[in-house]
Amino acid sequence: MGLYKRTEIETLLDKITAGEFCQVYLCYGERYLCRKAAERLEERLLERGGAVHTLDGSLEDTSKLLSRLRSMTLLPGLQVYRVTDTTLFHSREVGGPLWEKARKARDKDNPGAAARYLRSLLRLGSVNLQGSSVFSDIGSAQWPKLFGFPHPGGKLDWACSPPSTWTRGKNCSPPLKSMAQSSTAPSPRAAHGQRFSSRKR
Repeated sequence: MGLYKRTEIETLLDKITAGEFCQVYLCYGERYLCRKAAERLEERLLERGGAVHTLDGSLEDTSKLLSRLRSMTLLPGLQVYRVTDTTLFHSREVGGPLWEKARKARDKDNPGAAARYLRSLLRLGSVNLQGSSVFSDIGSAQWPKLFGFPHPGGKLDWACSPPSTWTRGKNCSPPLKSMAQSSTAPSPRAAHGQRFSSRKR
């Protein structure tokens, strides 16, 4: 699979026009630039007809997501599946940055962004969103094994509360599942990406 920089995207688009396209395109890097590149790819892929199906990779179960992408379609034309904020490429190396982004989002009174960073972190550590455990219950010895960085210390109750209760300087500690159910905003990746799967009928 070839690697194309943002300044080289025209070469990739020309190949698509010539009928040379891949089943999967991965856009990674800055979110805005990824979105623009994804839109240009969609436009070129669908010049001869088809449809775009947008999937939220942060909310989809990984196994179900892969199953859906591999399934045959009965719809006419080229079917493009745009998967945003997928966690398929996450590793524990992104645990620290995810936590820091969540903390900064909370300090800026942006609960939706903070919630999606925290949900992504929990998936990284394979922590059950519906369980009774919360960030504040995870000990300093277990923390780096789950998330790949040292325990941040201090009170972590803010990371367990519903986004609607997050205000600067206040802490509260409802169950973790409340946080998971309170926001449906997508989860970010270390490199915000758009993953495409394109199939013909």
